[in-house]
Amino acid sequence: MIRMTVEQGSAAEIERALGNLRDKSALVMARAANRTAGNVRKTIKEESGKRYIIKAGDIQKGFHMVRANQSNPVAHLFIRGTHLNLSKFKIKAKRKDKKIAFYLANVKKDSSPGALSAKPRPFLASMSNGFSGMFVRKTDEPGSAIRGVAGPSVPQMIGNDDIMNRVRTEAEKEMQKRIKHEIDYLLSK
Repeated sequence: MIRMTVEQGSAAEIERALGNLRDKSALVMARAANRTAGNVRKTIKEESGKRYIIKAGDIQKGFHMVRANQSNPVAHLFIRGTHLNLSKFKIKAKRKDKKIAFYLANVKKDSSPGALSAKPRPFLASMSNGFSGMFVRKTDEPGSAIRGVAGPSVPQMIGNDDIMNRVRTEAEKEMQKRIKHEIDYLLSK
């Protein structure tokens, strides 16, 4: 699990900036936290898309957000997911004499594809429930059980240090910006 905390600033500073409306400080922090969490989700999708060959929708499926409120002005963004089937990434078949000799798979955008030529050989198939993916038999025997060939999970991809550093800096900037905006909004009423 990845844990990241963004400092909101001290409650005393926010109360001092609000003046007569200091009882609204929890509302300011809750609103700022919710907007920042939404921005963090967007930044994660953008950064993951820059580094990995994956659709934003596949990343979006793993998000769950618990919104902040006045009694608990802390927003939580959870990212869950199992390993994705390799078919969600870039797969290319290499042919020899009109037969598929092996597959090349690529997960990251800046790396070259790797060959999937292990025994037993992986294959692409559509299951009876409609799922299409890459599979491999447990043994070389024709009737043996099959299992999916997995790539990294969404939390593993997001746990990349480059992605987390960018998300952390964006979140801190956004939180300070949102707190200032919420204070200005309440004072202008």
